[in-house]
Amino acid sequence: MLGVLLAAPAAADAATVSVDDGVLHVVGTAGSERIDLDQVNGGPIYVMNLGRDDALTAGPGCNREPGSPWAVCPSDGVERALIELGDGDDQFLYGRFPLPTRVEGGNGDDELDDTDGVNELYGGEGDDLLWMDAGPDAVPDVLYGGPGYDRASYGQSRGDLVGLRLSLDDVANDGVAGEGDNTHTDIEALNGGSADDVLIGSPDDDELDGWSGNDELYGLGGDDLLGGGEDTDQLHGGAGFDVADYSASWDPVTVSLDGQANDGAAGESDAVGADIEGAFGGYGSDTLTGSKADGLLVGFEGNDRIIDPGGEDLLEGDEGDDQIEAYDGAADEIDCGDDSDRVWKDAADAATGCEVVTTGPRGSEVHPAPTPSPTPTPAAIPKFTPPTRVPVVRPADTTPPFAKVLHIAAQARVATLRRRGFTVTVGCSERCRIRAALKGRHGTVAKGKGTALSGEARQLRLRFTAASRHALRAGVYTLTLTLTDNAGNNSTIVRLLRVK
Repeated sequence: MLGVLLAAPAAADAATVSVDDGVLHVVGTAGSERIDLDQVNGGPIYVMNLGRDDALTAGPGCNREPGSPWAVCPSDGVERALIELGDGDDQFLYGRFPLPTRVEGGNGDDELDDTDGVNELYGGEGDDLLWMDAGPDAVPDVLYGGPGYDRASYGQSRGDLVGLRLSLDDVANDGVAGEGDNTHTDIEALNGGSADDVLIGSPDDDELDGWSGNDELYGLGGDDLLGGGEDTDQLHGGAGFDVADYSASWDPVTVSLDGQANDGAAGESDAVGADIEGAFGGYGSDTLTGSKADGLLVGFEGNDRIIDPGGEDLLEGDEGDDQIEAYDGAADEIDCGDDSDRVWKDAADAATGCEVVTTGPRGSEVHPAPTPSPTPTPAAIPKFTPPTRVPVVRPADTTPPFAKVLHIAAQARVATLRRRGFTVTVGCSERCRIRAALKGRHGTVAKGKGTALSGEARQLRLRFTAASRHALRAGVYTLTLTLTDNAGNNSTIVRLLRVK
């Protein structure tokens, strides 16, 4: 049976292209297709599969030229195109093709690119990326995400100097003025462009990223993740538990959940709304200030200062020498993270990983003046004969630490991991250093590290970079924990995590 499981898979059937009743029809397989269409000045239509197997069969109305990777279809009578990519992680690539086109991704994590003629993109099941970089065309585009975590990305390459208006509301009112695209509510994430954009979410959980420009983001309902990107932005959460995301910032940021234009990097002047409950810092040494409501503040990298004015909050320093001010009269959960951290807290707060803990407000530490010591009277110094030293030979420690995963979710949702990260609780039989890595089929997507004392239950938060968080897809991931004791002995624990 094992030999069967390890046997190489059979070659996938080839994708096919044909023309019938005015429709150019491409049908994919269960493998990974990368379909490209090209037509110049009304000439023949060239179709190529740049996928892993590069397999493409010419059906009725098309032919394969010997020695060429293209299938060639005469354009006479062709009025539109239908691209059915099938199962697998597929791509429909940007090309020069002006005719109306419907692209269906099918099952799998697909990337569907807009072209001059595309007017319908259907992601299908899986975590799909719908690229709308081609800009406005003669036919308004319709975007459906389907089941999974899907993203519509506008404007990174299209060069528009005019701002976009994007809204997840099933209404044909998206793109630049007059473009008339329709991004449907089964899309979970929106990317803006390089100008001044307005991004509007839905009643459900959304991720809005303005990229560059002076953007306005409105989460509306649901638990939303809002990132303005560069320049001066306005972030409005609406109903639900919303988080301002500065995790991609390399510069130190200051964020306060007060609705004032005093947020972001120096001179940025973002306005994070008072209806936002949480904030993520970035790679620099950040200052994050919450509100009187219950919330979430995470510093991530850098030597961060986290200030909690009130409410029952989750406060995390993560990496760096952090200072957390949590003395607010409410019960908070505090995880200082790695390195040398300091916390000021209430007696009811639960704090882990903090090197210096003060119960009370900042500045309440008592530093008594030293008592002068009396001048000692010199005494006669007796002659000292050192004892014969007997060397103590201790056996070398060659026993690896015993460790146990105390808590880990058997499965998680992509949207939850993107907003809150991933945590695992580990217990170690002795003092040990812990390194954790979450890996998918394309490599490591999140990392974390920490130190656990003997018998201590240590909670680790694995950090996703901005790039890996955007690239996170449903599937099975491997969590690898490496534990090292003071003698350098290692233990390794491997667990599987299913992300849906």
